[in-house]
Amino acid sequence: ILINCQSNCIILLIRDNGIGFDTAKSYNGNGLTNMKKRANEIKADLKIESGEGNGTSIQLTLKL
Repeated sequence: ILINCQSNCIILLIRDNGIGFDTAKSYNGNGLTNMKKRANEIKADLKIESGEGNGTSIQLTLKL
């Protein structure tokens, strides 16, 4: 987990080396959908990168 403040932005990065998942695939549940919805509500940029067997990286960038 990394929290950084640069160029009038707060950047939250969460990364793991777990099993990952296919970001193009649709999943039952609300986790990713809720994260995207909440990021949109606060006008933040949310990037989710993952691949099966490659872990996951989630970055939230919020302009101040």
